[in-house]
Amino acid sequence: MSDIVPMSPDGFEQARLRLKHMKEIERKQLEIRLGEARELGDLSENSEYESARNDLWLLDQRITEFEDRLARVQIVDPNSQPKDVVLFGAKVQCVDVKSKEEEVFEIVGEGEADPMNNKISVTAPIAQALIGKKIGEVAEVKAPRGIIRYKVLEIR
Repeated sequence: MSDIVPMSPDGFEQARLRLKHMKEIERKQLEIRLGEARELGDLSENSEYESARNDLWLLDQRITEFEDRLARVQIVDPNSQPKDVVLFGAKVQCVDVKSKEEEVFEIVGEGEADPMNNKISVTAPIAQALIGKKIGEVAEVKAPRGIIRYKVLEIR
């Protein structure tokens, strides 16, 4: 596991709110469910109690992982990054050299990725290939269907 987790200010705030929701809402709901299941009687044969207990354990594991990740966050303001090279936080307009299709990728932290909106994790193969490239340079991405070459057209 990497020591530093890069994240945008917005991504950090969203993650912080998500953690707060897990701790203050979801955990309390599971504790209530566990208490109600406990009242049903014999715990050794109570599947509702077992289910609630397992769900609470899983949530606690997720909370621990979230807290660990947030403790290692390095907030990177995309506006403070140089605009002549692809770095974390950049929006990169590229063209697939073969198909001539243009795409815009935004390189975000791991917890911020949203492929449907072309927000790709800094650890994704496309991001790794683009980072460090300048306008006009070509990034090669190893994909299941072969190597895809993206030419950088613009960095925002």
